[in-house]
Amino acid sequence: MLMGGEFFNLLVAKAGGETEGAKDWLLSNVKNLSRYAIVTHVGKYTQPGIDSKVSFWDSTSANSDTGYLTTAGTGKRQDIAVDGGARYTGLASVLVRDLTEGKTLLEHFQEDTPLIREEVTALGVDYEALRHEILAIKKAPLPKRSDPALRQIYFPVGNDAYHLLSLMPSTTTLTAIRDAVRERQDCERKSRDKKAENYGQSYTVIPHPVKVKVGGDNPQNLSCFNILSSMYMLLPSGPPLLTLRKLRLPRRDFFFNTIPRDWQKDLFLRLRDWMQNEHMPRLAITEAIQEIGIELAGGIQLLAGQLQGAPPGWSDTGNLPDAQKLWLDAKYAAAREENLDWMDEISMDFARWIARTYKRHAQLKKDAIPFGDAEQQYFAKILQVHLKEEVRSE
Repeated sequence: MLMGGEFFNLLVAKAGGETEGAKDWLLSNVKNLSRYAIVTHVGKYTQPGIDSKVSFWDSTSANSDTGYLTTAGTGKRQDIAVDGGARYTGLASVLVRDLTEGKTLLEHFQEDTPLIREEVTALGVDYEALRHEILAIKKAPLPKRSDPALRQIYFPVGNDAYHLLSLMPSTTTLTAIRDAVRERQDCERKSRDKKAENYGQSYTVIPHPVKVKVGGDNPQNLSCFNILSSMYMLLPSGPPLLTLRKLRLPRRDFFFNTIPRDWQKDLFLRLRDWMQNEHMPRLAITEAIQEIGIELAGGIQLLAGQLQGAPPGWSDTGNLPDAQKLWLDAKYAAAREENLDWMDEISMDFARWIARTYKRHAQLKKDAIPFGDAEQQYFAKILQVHLKEEVRSE
């Protein structure tokens, strides 16, 4: 027995660490080989929760020089799909593991290498019989029609004509991307390691690649490649880089100078829908309008807070109303807390701004009723409550 060989060690790990159980584990799992199929595309990657059998197939494309990564350009990668679920995947997950000479165990059997022949023979197993059963694993054929269990794409090919396509991810392509990402990450690590031979050499960085795990608690139900490791997608997983909007300091009026013209347009459209709603109960409409008013008031406070963080005295060069100076300029923070009369004026400015902006965004019909004094008082009260809470918290 070639104790310590890679194949033997894999079997021992599967047998729970017991060296005596390696042979028995192998022989008990050989019977599952009839459930296996060699594949490149697996439908369950798009529908992992489906219990029924979903299409899979092995690509026979041969043109690997397309300029793009395809199944034909990923070498001899062979994934295995298993009929019946996780309890039958044990031997399949061993067959797709990498051994020596850059080959998987499956490839060692297919190529009849001396290494695998020696290890199987030393284990006391009939090598020829085992290899015969492994070579009998079929390659899954291309389905003749789109799988109804998968997400579908209707692709137009002419007037009133289309192809119905099923989304079928290629696991061999995904693992090729994964290995390429890992290789570059390894080069980067060694180039930064002063003890490594290639320290200081140039390397390629793939910033923030997305790491994908498919299948939830049962990844083994999808395919054997999915058991071994997560996949990578060459997409940035960091937050988007946003260009900060430069806040305009108001010179004459905060609601006219600082607030962008289309700011919170979606809220005003929602407000229009609720104001014109004649089917929902009145209480539901009132609560929805109140929520929109609270959102608008909160947004106004955020803008005001940015101005309050500007250098004190910035309002001295403009012609802002006194109430807005007290509200927005940190120079008047103490006065803002001593006399709260400014809140009434700011709240009404807020209500009038809502009325003007609503009229512009809602595209009211000629017979529509615009905001009256009652509606303006309603929204003014909402902001006033927020302003009082803000002063108390200071």
